[in-house]
Amino acid sequence: MIEQGIYFLGREPYGEQHDGLYTTWIYESEKAIYARCYDEMSFSVFNELSNDEELVRGRDVYCANDKNTHITLFDSHTSSSTTRYRPYSELRAYRYAIETRTREKSVHLTSCAKLKKAYYYNNAIAAVLHNNNTIRRREYPQKATISVETLPSVKRKLGRFYFDREKCHVTVNMVFGNAWRKNRNDVLTIEPITCLELSFERGLTIEGVHRLADRIDACFYLLTYRKCQFERLGVVDYRGNSFKYADLRNSSTEVPHGIRIKENYVDALSKLLDYILAVDEFGDNGLSTFIRFTDTPSYLEVAFTEYYRTLEFVYRRKTNNYKTDKILPTYIKRYNDIFRRIYPNDNPMVIENELKNLRNFFVHYGYFVKKLPIPTRKIHNPDRWVDVDINYIARASKLVKVFAFLSIYESAGIEFDQNEMFNQII
Repeated sequence: MIEQGIYFLGREPYGEQHDGLYTTWIYESEKAIYARCYDEMSFSVFNELSNDEELVRGRDVYCANDKNTHITLFDSHTSSSTTRYRPYSELRAYRYAIETRTREKSVHLTSCAKLKKAYYYNNAIAAVLHNNNTIRRREYPQKATISVETLPSVKRKLGRFYFDREKCHVTVNMVFGNAWRKNRNDVLTIEPITCLELSFERGLTIEGVHRLADRIDACFYLLTYRKCQFERLGVVDYRGNSFKYADLRNSSTEVPHGIRIKENYVDALSKLLDYILAVDEFGDNGLSTFIRFTDTPSYLEVAFTEYYRTLEFVYRRKTNNYKTDKILPTYIKRYNDIFRRIYPNDNPMVIENELKNLRNFFVHYGYFVKKLPIPTRKIHNPDRWVDVDINYIARASKLVKVFAFLSIYESAGIEFDQNEMFNQII
């Protein structure tokens, strides 16, 4: 949370000197941060920013309060309005970084700054990597007191992975510890803290770290089936300055437990990190359903197309075979038990042919179809027609969705029971 109040605002990073800067009221509301000003001088500056071509794309704005707390608002956009006949201008941003510990007197985190380390926090970690850190409690009856202390944090190396998008290696450590919390009534509580420590062989910008965190989110999604995104990131630059970074658009829910698989969760997470992080820029599109898992397809037709594309990507990456005619037959044969649970009385070759043509129709002609031509390339004079309704598309979407999940687990080397996984995915 950002402390609301009066801040100095500037278009460039600055130190303790606030000369030439303009005051604004900053507050957080509805998963966004707003900087609002009313005075004429600041109003003119905001109007100047509004006319800036860079601000159409979004630009970074730098703020500091009288306590010398420095905040960077990334990709800020401006808007103007009126409250009770009083005009004002406003900046809106969803991503921000606030300094937590600096070796220098004052510093802002910039988009081009190189970072050497990051700490990744997500509610899903506790469901997958249980916190083994303990609390020591001692009673002293003579003094009528109780002593409570937390053991030092424990760090365990998870692995060293290649992050292809940034062409660098990332070392991931699991950190288990505890933190003291005090509420408004001065009641102390001890909460377990579990995070992933990320160390970069080459420095990453905050954009690169954010993309990396999105990939790690996808790994936990595959291990929990809960749409939990990272809550925050702690980042450290090469000068030793530390910042808290957050994207207020991210959502986080409670995760009771991980999925049921045949191996240790730590090993499974390591395998998924090795597979997901190494995916190149082309793979971002192929795995978009899992990397951007919060963007749930609103229609079954879209979901079918997205999961089918994942199947194509995983198959091509594993076999280096770009012929699409072998994709569905391969997975139908491999996961025949699942196929029979969805299509108990159908001929596999017929269904494979229909789904392949359904995919082609959606991609080339759109999602509205009542009668599917087989084959699609003979759309005006096909060999036969297939009636398509909502139930037909629902079954097709369910099949390719399960196949997409299982193909990723298999490619990552995770052992599982396909019938057990079917019950959890659907």
